[in-house]
Amino acid sequence: MNAKVSHGRKVENPAEYRPRPPKAKKKSSSNPLLAGINKYFSRFHPGTLDADIVLPSRYLLYPPLLLLPAQFESTSPKWQAEYENLGADLKYELFQTIALSFRAAGQNVTHIALNGPVREVISIGGNQLPNMMRSPTAFCPVYGDWGPTLIQQAGPTAQDFEQAFWISTKQDHGVTQTWAPRWTMFSQGNLSEKKRILGTAGRDYFEGQNEADIERMEVLDMYVGIGYFALCYLARGVSRVWGWDLNGWSIEGLRRGCVANGWRCLVVEVSDDGKGMAPPAEELVRLLQNENDLPLDQRTRCIAFRGNNEHAAAIVGAIDEERRRQDSVTQLLRFDHVNLGLLPDSRPSWSTAMELAAESSSIVNRFRSC
Repeated sequence: MNAKVSHGRKVENPAEYRPRPPKAKKKSSSNPLLAGINKYFSRFHPGTLDADIVLPSRYLLYPPLLLLPAQFESTSPKWQAEYENLGADLKYELFQTIALSFRAAGQNVTHIALNGPVREVISIGGNQLPNMMRSPTAFCPVYGDWGPTLIQQAGPTAQDFEQAFWISTKQDHGVTQTWAPRWTMFSQGNLSEKKRILGTAGRDYFEGQNEADIERMEVLDMYVGIGYFALCYLARGVSRVWGWDLNGWSIEGLRRGCVANGWRCLVVEVSDDGKGMAPPAEELVRLLQNENDLPLDQRTRCIAFRGNNEHAAAIVGAIDEERRRQDSVTQLLRFDHVNLGLLPDSRPSWSTAMELAAESSSIVNRFRSC
């Protein structure tokens, strides 16, 4: 029998022949952050990166925003030295190259920022004060157009909102959340609580209640933010969420999130002393009474109060009084679910929450949003 020759080898026993598997090709880095850093240095500063240097590789992507961790600059001693040697213009070129690397990988990155933890205490005028509005003071934009850099002390204006950079993401149940990352914190946390609200977890906050029961429920969120939990309640089908927040950027994010999900939202501005609101109680009550006979999807589903929640009881009292005046309604506006935040501290609102909670079958939740 003639010997079989294959791949340049002589095989004495063809029955025992097994071809060699092809050699695996060395893969290039599929991490667009690493690829961008390497491309920048090889193009503009060839030979400066040591072969054993540890480069930043971690990131979060909310297209078109790329978030880099606070440790980006100090990933390793060698990298930190190289990064610190770059001037401001060269750093901008570095981040521009990184953005182009992500675009080449199919991700439309137009903005990049370093994202630090939300500080519980901030410095204002040399004084250390609680960060009551959960402002992202450690957030550092490094690439892209972020809109206004300074906001008047009175708070953001409609023009500020229009010029700011906003992003959105879909979370549980396809719920869209919207926020301005320069001015508002964002957290993906507490998914278990969101699932309990949505009814997609083992434990359901609405267990034993049918859709008609849920559709009659009013929810009070004392620390509503951009709607971490409020939007989940609305997706579940409650009648309405009444949310409070000091941060005008959070309230605008909540409003935009409601619009993105197809829900009507009314923003109410509360005066610092809690004695005034715009629109006034008379107009608010008239609006809601006119919607009573409309289908749920045509009603105002969210009332977003921008102001201090310590005035919530007084404002609800004014609304109750106006309801009695307009329609002789004697039943007080009380809430089946009341949400309390844990950050920085929800204790000042406990008594208000208990005052406004429905006397029977009411649930008070203390949630941590990050």
